[in-house]
Amino acid sequence: MKKTIVFTLIITFLASSILLYSGKKDRQALYMSALMEKDQVKKFQKLELYFTKYTKNGKKKKYITSTLYMQLVETSLKAKKFDKTLFYAEKSLDCKKLSVIDKLDIKMLLVRYYAYKKDNTKMEQLINEIKNYEKKDSLPNFDKRYLSQIQKIQIQLSAADTKTAESTKAAMLKSYKIFEANPNNQNAKIIYYFAKKLYDEFDSADDAISGLEKICSYEKIDIKYIDILAKWYKNDDIYEKAAKYLIKSYELKPNSKKAYEIGKVLTEVDVDKAIAYYAESFVRNTEKVYADKSKEKLQKLFKEEKGEGLSEEEFTAEIEKIIEAAKIRLKQ
Repeated sequence: MKKTIVFTLIITFLASSILLYSGKKDRQALYMSALMEKDQVKKFQKLELYFTKYTKNGKKKKYITSTLYMQLVETSLKAKKFDKTLFYAEKSLDCKKLSVIDKLDIKMLLVRYYAYKKDNTKMEQLINEIKNYEKKDSLPNFDKRYLSQIQKIQIQLSAADTKTAESTKAAMLKSYKIFEANPNNQNAKIIYYFAKKLYDEFDSADDAISGLEKICSYEKIDIKYIDILAKWYKNDDIYEKAAKYLIKSYELKPNSKKAYEIGKVLTEVDVDKAIAYYAESFVRNTEKVYADKSKEKLQKLFKEEKGEGLSEEEFTAEIEKIIEAAKIRLKQ
């Protein structure tokens, strides 16, 4: 009899353990699947299923983490499930498990939420709460983490009000301060927005170029901004500056097309350098159409500027010397 009871208890314990283990695996699999999901709507659905099923809508504290709440709020915002954003933000701010930094991060997401909803009163109220946090000096990177984000949101909202060259320039200068504090391509994109507006809508090329020039000194700037700056200088017939930025772009991403463009621009200011870049374009041969054009330009420019009095054989020999020198420079 005792053996039977003991055996039954062992079987029950083992069965329970298997079920618990199985349940744990299912829970972890759902959570990881949610975190790995790229589609924001599907990701939110999985996170909400996890929250409902395993935390029992927040009642079961064991499985609640700051990461879960952050993911729920941030993903609902990206998925444009705005009613859910507010719901989970309020729940997270009431949760004692979340740290001060967690709650400040949630409030930053709520600032974005109220910006989407165009509720400026509540947005400004939250901004003031974040700015006036009494222990902010003890938090690492407080300005970079929160104040820069706030400024960026405010600038993005004010973009619709930039209806004059003066207001657009002022917004661009404010955005540059954010870029200075945190130089990256995301912040550079905001400056470019205002610079392009100045260039296209207000015919204020000097201000636009000045704004773009500031971000192009950043070491990791997206090459497209360097190319645009070179184009703007070229459009204004400022060939030396156009060449400077084309060369910078070429050094980052060398190819026949870019070397050909440099050759064309330098033809206006420095024939020897123009010839050298045409030769490099031909030698690289990364895009055959530009390599062939470059050889034609090289021959024509050399003949016009330096070929007077040369026989056909001498002319051909000089061209070969120029091409050979380019091969040496390029180690080809």
